[in-house]
This record gives sequence, C-alpha cells and structure tokens, in this order.
Amino acid sequence: MAINFKTSPRDLAISAVALAAFGAYCGYIWWDIRAKHSELETRAQEIVNEFYKDENRENFEWLTEVESGKANYLFGADWGVIRFYSRHKGDEKMDTFIGLERFHNYGVTGWQETDFAKIDQPTHIYEGYSYFEANGYGVSEDAYKRYN
Repeated sequence: MAINFKTSPRDLAISAVALAAFGAYCGYIWWDIRAKHSELETRAQEIVNEFYKDENRENFEWLTEVESGKANYLFGADWGVIRFYSRHKGDEKMDTFIGLERFHNYGVTGWQETDFAKIDQPTHIYEGYSYFEANGYGVSEDAYKRYN
C-alpha cells in the first residue's frame, strides 16, 4: 500500500519560507559565535601581556589555546576557555612548564571571567606538552614519563 502525498504550491511556499528563516537564524548564530570567539582571542593576548609584564618575553616560549561555543548550539549560553602554556626558551624537559586556564561566560558587558585554574592534572599537562609539540616546539620523552 503506497502513501500518496499531495502538496500544493502554498505548502511548498510555506516550507521554503520556514527553511529560509531557519537557515538565516543558523547563519546568524554561526556569525555570532565567530565574532565572540574573536573577542576572546583578543582577551587571550591581554592575558599574555599581563603574565609577561615584568619579564623579558625573549626568554620564554608560550602558546594560547582558545575554545568557545554555546552550551546548546542554537539557544544556550556562550562559554569560553583560554588555556595559556609557557616555558623557558629551549626547555625540552618541560621543567619550567606552567599551564593556566581561564573560564569565561558572555554577559551583557561582554566576556566575563568566571573561574581561574592552574593546570596541574597529568592528563591536562600532557595536553599542554602535546600542544607544544604540535606547534613545532621540542618536548623530550622524559617530560612525558614524569607523571607515570
């Protein structure tokens, strides 16, 4: 038994308008997420400047990692995380490794820091080491063995 659907031009027009409206809304959400992510990347650079304000930056290697999004893709609150990794220049054993995380929510006045943490769990430290390696910095095998 076959089901026979009949659609009128009016049904097709309503469907087209609904799809166009949904597509426009999704496009706006995507644009909004990208714009807010860009603001958070600017904030990451400010954090680097704060961290090294009394230091000679030429003695250090550092990386920042920025993640942001919505708690629920279409309707959720905006969140962001800035991870900052630093070490002395050429320290492949990672003895001077420092990792920091700053958690943010987007409010009426822009990004607001909600929490701050030092990266001290081995799995997160390994992620920092891997991030250094992925960006072309040397990390010795001994650094990974430290927490085993």
